[in-house]
Amino acid sequence: MSHNLSNHPFICFSPKHNSTVDAIIQLSDGTILSGSKDKTIKRWTVDGHLLNTFLVYSHCLQCFMEGAEEDTFISCSYDRMMWYKTTGECLCTLHTTFIVWSVLRLRNSSSFLCGMENGTIEEKRMGVTTKH
Repeated sequence: MSHNLSNHPFICFSPKHNSTVDAIIQLSDGTILSGSKDKTIKRWTVDGHLLNTFLVYSHCLQCFMEGAEEDTFISCSYDRMMWYKTTGECLCTLHTTFIVWSVLRLRNSSSFLCGMENGTIEEKRMGVTTKH
């Protein structure tokens, strides 16, 4: 059975990243974030128009999570986690002992969990770290 792909239009996000896209998420405002080994995060409209490009310190972004504050998001990477406003302003940097591989925001809370390279889970809040 053949499929006519012309019946399924797709969106081309441009300008593209210069390397592998490691993480992608849609925020509650409808915009999309993509993170790449090219050390950039790009913020897009849902129809593929580029809104912002953020420069990051690490070559690899594992994942994103929507921030607790309005108009923020968290990126986790090899070297640190960063809170950004959609304007590109870095709100703060949270230092961790190990590489952060995943994040999960706790419901009805400004806390979030970090899945660490060493197998631990750390709860993060501004200025506080709890190991589980």
